[in-house]
Amino acid sequence: MRPAVSVTKQTGPRHTMRTNGKITRRTYWICAVFSLIILTPNILAIIMATDVTGPRAHLIYIVCSLCWFVMPAAFFKIRGFFAFHSITILLGLVECVHLIINKATTSLLFVYTIIIAEPGEAFELFFSAWPLILLAAILWTAYLTVCFKCLPNVHLLPLRTRYLSAVVSVSVIILIIADKPTMPENYEGDKPVQQRSVKREISREVKQVFPYNLMAKTYDIVRLKGKIEAYPEEADGEEWHATYGEKSKTPVDVVLVMGETARYGNFSINGYERETTPYLSAQRNLISFDSIYSVANLTTVSVPLILNEATPENAREMSPERNLIEVFNAAGFHTSWIANQSFGNQILMNISGRCAYTKYMQAYNDEELGEMGEGEGRAARVVNGCYDMEMMNYIMPAISESEHERKFMFIHTLGSHFKYNCRYPEEFSVYRPDVASDADILSALDSIRAMVQRREIRTDHPLISSVRKLLVNSYDNTIVYTDYFLHTLIEHLDRQERPTVMMYVSDHGENLLDDERMLFLHATYAGSIYEYHVPMFIWYSDEYEELYPERVEQLKANRGCKTSTMTVFNTLTDLAGIEYSGIDSTLCLSSPRLENREKIAGIDANLNVIDLPER
Repeated sequence: MRPAVSVTKQTGPRHTMRTNGKITRRTYWICAVFSLIILTPNILAIIMATDVTGPRAHLIYIVCSLCWFVMPAAFFKIRGFFAFHSITILLGLVECVHLIINKATTSLLFVYTIIIAEPGEAFELFFSAWPLILLAAILWTAYLTVCFKCLPNVHLLPLRTRYLSAVVSVSVIILIIADKPTMPENYEGDKPVQQRSVKREISREVKQVFPYNLMAKTYDIVRLKGKIEAYPEEADGEEWHATYGEKSKTPVDVVLVMGETARYGNFSINGYERETTPYLSAQRNLISFDSIYSVANLTTVSVPLILNEATPENAREMSPERNLIEVFNAAGFHTSWIANQSFGNQILMNISGRCAYTKYMQAYNDEELGEMGEGEGRAARVVNGCYDMEMMNYIMPAISESEHERKFMFIHTLGSHFKYNCRYPEEFSVYRPDVASDADILSALDSIRAMVQRREIRTDHPLISSVRKLLVNSYDNTIVYTDYFLHTLIEHLDRQERPTVMMYVSDHGENLLDDERMLFLHATYAGSIYEYHVPMFIWYSDEYEELYPERVEQLKANRGCKTSTMTVFNTLTDLAGIEYSGIDSTLCLSSPRLENREKIAGIDANLNVIDLPER
């Protein structure tokens, strides 16, 4: 007979994961640290976000944040709970970046840039910030390793609490999905921009809570993407009533050059102390307009509105077919589109597809990529794009060799888009030192942002002065190159000895650490005057002035009028001699009825109509 054996259960030391059915202290510490990491974007938003204000907004933010945080406990044990929230952490990186840069919850256009960004721009951002992305990937992997290696596989909350939180959080998600996507609100001048009901206000405040805000804005973008893809490739056969004027049988050529990220104040022709535009300053028949403001601080919004007859105030009525290209097509012009960017932008590609001739410089085919060879030079060209002057290889033949009587050409430059040092060749590095290393400038900007967070920022701080000098030198070099590009184009147009008018206007401006706010780049949430005040020039040939002297005189008379880029559609239509019933003479630079506007309406980062900022 075998003797009885006494078995004693080994509970192990106190630091083990589970002792007698209880979660250990170390587990609680790990859970507490992980919870703090997960909730960091929400905590930052409550402290920093300028768009989460008032007791109700803060209460909604706290309740909805906790609902999302607790919800996975209804379906997962501790390991699964924190593994699920690894997704929240990744999304939280996006939210934190936006909060630090813009002091606001993630905007609709920020999500648009991430989801539907052009390939070149996306690659450019990745290569610029790859050390930070690599660090985040390492920390995220460490988080998952601790999650699966050091946490027990048990439930953390009681059953009733788990299911209650799941019901509440799912209800919030349904509310977000059921609500209409954010669209421009009606605008009534000096009155409050938006008149919302309490229900609308609460819905808006819920949509600002992380990560519901990213869900809602992603949903809106997906719907917008579907709407864009459904646009017809050609006009729907509508009668345009756009014809070439009978006043003159002489055909006119029209060229629209769309600048990129150019600031009004950095052009010496506009009074800048540096000689950044020597060619434009000496150019005959050139009119520079003093007070033109872009209606948006992001290309994706500003350029489609510039090309369309709609305005921010009636953007709900904007039709993709009612654009400059279709007006010139209907009037019998041969239309061309030559661009050094936006080859992945579905809205602009839909418009450009209506042209008789289209060329995107970055849309390389296999043969072109093969000619570039291998190595760093090829990679840099694909990521950073080519210089704007390379477009001249297609612009000049399209202008001089075309047999068409009337021509309209749209030229979309890369201009001054960050990274500035990639926009001009070495011989145009006039102002030095300029930006040479992405890593150096990003490190310096991170230091500045840290100073802003600690409220230690001073505009006269040596670090800020040195960084801003690098940025401004590089940025000004892009303007010097733009000056040369426009000079070359104008000289070629002038040699044709035809009635020709060329307009240059930038889609938006740029922040260069200009004041105590330390704003950098563009598409910021609140926006600044540096992002909206843009340069605009109109050049005309002697032959055009002889044909339409009264329009040239009216352009000169209106050069100081304060208005917006919404004048482009009406002005070019009028200057071309097109008779079109849809022209708004109050938004036409060549009309005596042009209105000087004390306040200008624009669209913010959430596609709401706003009064443009004055600082």
